[in-house]
Amino acid sequence: MRRHTLALLLGLLFGGVSGPPADAAPVLDIGPLVLPPATLGEPYDAQLTASAGEAPYRFRARKRRRQWVRGLKVARDGRISGTPKKLGTFTFLVRMKDSGKPRTRSVRTVQIEVREATAWQSTGTSGTTPAARWGHAAAIDSTRNRLIAFGGGSGVNWLSDVVALDLATGAWSELAGTASGPIGRWGHSLVIDEQGDRAILFGGASVAPYGDLWAFDLSTQTWSEIQAQNEGPSARRSHLSVYDPATRRMLVFGGFGTTQQNDVWALDLAAAGGPTWSELTVLGTPPSPREFIPGTFDRNRGKLLVLGGSTASGLTDTAFALDLRNPAGPTWSSLTTEGGGPGARSGAVVAADAPRDRVLFFGGEATTGLRGDLWALEFSGVATPRWTLLQTGDGAGGPSPRTSAAGAMDADTAQLFVVFGNDGALRDDAFSITEETAVVPPSYAWTTSDPLGPSARMNHSLVMDPARRRAIVFGGFDGTYVNDAWSLDLSDMAAPSFEALVPSSAAPSLRFAHTAVLDADRERMLVVFGSDGTSGIFEYFNDIWALDLTSPSGVADWSLIDPSGLLPPPRDEHVSVLDRANNRLVIFGGFDDFTVFADVWALDLSVPGNEVWAQMFPTGDAPAGRAGAAAVYDPIGRRMLVHGGGDGSAFLSDLWALDLSSPGEERWERLERPRAPLGRTLHIMALDPSGPGLLLFGGQALSAFSDIQSLPLNGSGPRAWNEITPITGSARALSSSAADIDPETGNVIIHGGLGPERKSEVHILQRR
Repeated sequence: MRRHTLALLLGLLFGGVSGPPADAAPVLDIGPLVLPPATLGEPYDAQLTASAGEAPYRFRARKRRRQWVRGLKVARDGRISGTPKKLGTFTFLVRMKDSGKPRTRSVRTVQIEVREATAWQSTGTSGTTPAARWGHAAAIDSTRNRLIAFGGGSGVNWLSDVVALDLATGAWSELAGTASGPIGRWGHSLVIDEQGDRAILFGGASVAPYGDLWAFDLSTQTWSEIQAQNEGPSARRSHLSVYDPATRRMLVFGGFGTTQQNDVWALDLAAAGGPTWSELTVLGTPPSPREFIPGTFDRNRGKLLVLGGSTASGLTDTAFALDLRNPAGPTWSSLTTEGGGPGARSGAVVAADAPRDRVLFFGGEATTGLRGDLWALEFSGVATPRWTLLQTGDGAGGPSPRTSAAGAMDADTAQLFVVFGNDGALRDDAFSITEETAVVPPSYAWTTSDPLGPSARMNHSLVMDPARRRAIVFGGFDGTYVNDAWSLDLSDMAAPSFEALVPSSAAPSLRFAHTAVLDADRERMLVVFGSDGTSGIFEYFNDIWALDLTSPSGVADWSLIDPSGLLPPPRDEHVSVLDRANNRLVIFGGFDDFTVFADVWALDLSVPGNEVWAQMFPTGDAPAGRAGAAAVYDPIGRRMLVHGGGDGSAFLSDLWALDLSSPGEERWERLERPRAPLGRTLHIMALDPSGPGLLLFGGQALSAFSDIQSLPLNGSGPRAWNEITPITGSARALSSSAADIDPETGNVIIHGGLGPERKSEVHILQRR
């Protein structure tokens, strides 16, 4: 039985009600009210409430053929209950009357999805089944569509083998034997460094805890021990480790060494000198020390989630979130949830399902014994995260109640995999479950402001500086060519404000149609190439400038980078991205009056002061030369994505991926996706890392565009372009604007551009 309470917010939307002010209750102001999904043949219970008008309220559903959910009923008090008898997504109307004078009558569209019951599937039934074990660790190698597991206890000894489960065929294989890597152990952690194409192992124990660090190359299937730059966490076992792809860090929390711990450490896998440990200084009240910790990383919000564990006083269900995107610094807060939940547990399998914005929680040890139930902690569309029971866990057709299993989520197929574990005996079985639910895309709203600041302009650049909650605007054309820099303060998203940055040294020359990127590791913004038509004849550049982001407020401290190697030809209207995993700037395409370029170049940034240019020669079917395209870097796929542009004869609508994962082996691939946007140039594109997915806005063909297009890059279902209709506000048709995405909020920040006229407005496409 699922019990849900949602607000049916009517009066504030449909007018005419004299009730509480808008901020007295949360206001749902988007689309239909989407209720939690129901399961075919299982009891369902939800409660509609109202937040406007005067109680009590009376509810009544309009039942129309093919729109009504057979088996459910709506009571006069707003309770929806019954047992659904047909699959599908049903949309119907609910009318509400309040008791005020005059009486308010309002209507709201309500939507319920009825889906198949969740069922476990046995897998790992072919190949050589690995030894039964507990206390092992596992992770998904999505590039090769396999789950890999290492070590654990066999009941006789501590294992040190690496085994792989092919997720397509269900076949087991051994990747590495017992002599080539870490010694056997249990209670260790394993994460996938997606950008480095390797698995990272930390800690564990046999006779005593370990504090060593190892890398397993997923391509060559070989181990190497990592000697980190700084001293790291104390030796420990039964800790929680997660991977943050946005910062390319492994985060370690808690565990047991000589005592239980609650410290937090970060291993920076992108540091210039090699992997580097640092203990995080955290704000807020941390969880109590604990081990056997159920937890995961919420990529959508940049939070480390701790959902229980074993403390000195016993099992606990206290839940916490460590916000790693808080501008003030990493901050702990207690995590309040609804729906009951699994209760106090240790040794459970927890995995984040980012595309569906939820966390799955399986099994573990409770105070009453071992459990085999499956829960979902849902974040999407609710004010407070809500637990939903998906499986009771009686072991029929699925994994037996157990602890110390390992598991991982395959985001592409929405499958949770659970392998091995201890149910009173050691198990060698493996299971998968697909909890079918629609991927609900985020909603967006426009806000527009016109703060005092830079002149109205086009073909300029804007780069987010998330560490300082601001964006940097540089250069462009406002009727003349300019080289001024501005800081856009975004600490108050409702009222952004500009500050001019006065150069403290020689600044880049006047220019427009350049590109700019954030070099976060060196805390600087790089301005790349561009052109200047002040003299009436265009001069094209191939220089690189760096703006120090640590400079005092109001100061622009510029420096010219003087690379060695053969320089790329000067150009403008090119694209550039920072390949952080490989410490290089990558550029593609552009124009110089005579040539529409199709070449690719990389600037090696690994040794400051000794930067080196080199031309790339990617394999594969390459895109045509183009100018005015849009591009982003996908850190999970380790690739540059390029869309559209103009080749001198047509406006292009194609999408390309340049694989940057292995320097020297770059490869182009055309990505065919349904419902592609119309061809265009001088548009903007941003990568929303929470999905991840692409967002595309504006641009120019025969006229300027004002559409917003999205393309999911992960998750189940067809990956097709979709046009987004913002829930509120609008933005005028724009081309040649400057934009970047705010990684903390998922908002796209847009400045200026050319529509019917140039303006200096700040448009924010807010993620809701």
